[in-house]
Amino acid sequence: RATTLTSTRLRRRDGCLRVFHFDSMELQGVMKSYFGGLLCVSWSPDGKYLATGGEDDLVTVWSF
Repeated sequence: RATTLTSTRLRRRDGCLRVFHFDSMELQGVMKSYFGGLLCVSWSPDGKYLATGGEDDLVTVWSF
């Protein structure tokens, strides 16, 4: 389970996933696809990983 609240946003089709802290809206991290925009994102149940899928036809798991 994540210890802090976070919010995930897909803001542009630039292939960047930006993760912001829920309360302060402080940027917590940026992940970049190989090419193309990101189409979906999902947190793991423990809040330690993100899975993204996009126009690059890849599913990528990120350690957060």
